[in-house]
Amino acid sequence: MSSRSIYLVVFLLVGMLILWLLNGQHNRHTEYFYGFAENQETEMNLEEDVQIINILVSEGEAVNKGDTLLEVRIADLDYRLQKVDHEELDLQAQERIWQSDMRARIQQKTESLERQRQERELKLAQWEANLAFQKEILASVGKKTNEPMATPLALERQRMLSGLQAGITADSMELSELQEELRIGVTPFRIQREKQVSERDWLLVRKENMIVTAPYDGLVGNIHGRIGEHQSSFSTLVTFYEQHPTLVKGYVHESLLLQVGLHDSLDVISIVRPELSCRGQVVSLGTRVVEIPERLRKIPEFKTYGREILVAIPTKNDFLQKEKVQLFIEAVH
Repeated sequence: MSSRSIYLVVFLLVGMLILWLLNGQHNRHTEYFYGFAENQETEMNLEEDVQIINILVSEGEAVNKGDTLLEVRIADLDYRLQKVDHEELDLQAQERIWQSDMRARIQQKTESLERQRQERELKLAQWEANLAFQKEILASVGKKTNEPMATPLALERQRMLSGLQAGITADSMELSELQEELRIGVTPFRIQREKQVSERDWLLVRKENMIVTAPYDGLVGNIHGRIGEHQSSFSTLVTFYEQHPTLVKGYVHESLLLQVGLHDSLDVISIVRPELSCRGQVVSLGTRVVEIPERLRKIPEFKTYGREILVAIPTKNDFLQKEKVQLFIEAVH
């Protein structure tokens, strides 16, 4: 192949490459949509009904981690302490009744055992007398009585003694168990009393005012309630957020749904301060198409629809909370 032919082939290849690049650029253009910078607020609450005693900050105030925001106390603390004390007294009374009942049962069982032993001795004496009488009769007619007598009377005597002894043994075991139970004192009310004591100790620890502190450096959001007001358990007492926004919430127009995907990178630029910008990454996509809020429409007067997205931005930025921004994407025709 001549040099001229080689140059011609190279020229054609370069030309095709340029045309391909130009065509790709022609098919690509930049689209934008609106959003606003924000933080996900931290809602602070407690698991107890509380009364607000003091408010030490103002809404929008910047605070440091660990700073006290509110002072509160358990709303019905005094009532609950009185209730615990009354319940404990009632349990003590029930325990004393139980102990008295146990002693009465032990006394009854002891007396029953004594009667059984006396009955055994009495019957044994009666049987012995009957056997002696039989021996005398047999001796009078000249029969020997040196060997143990295997008469029906003797066999019946043995069965009677075995039955009496079995009853005495069973009652003796039951008596021992009752005595041991009383000695150990594990009553049905003891465990309940221990729970009451634990609850009272916990309430006494909480008797001093509790404090709600800042979880990190940031800004106070909304304070729910006033001094003296009661707040139910798990209701939000105060909201808190970082000083600088970490997210941008935006709405992609439905015509651009296929142009934005999870983990895509976008340019984020302030509307009123174009010099303020950063690079963000899509971290969440909405699961349905919704009406775009008026503030974020390109033409506010016309209702438009799109998909909500969340874009993570660097924590070190100068955006304001709720500042309106533009998000730019590279769309393909």
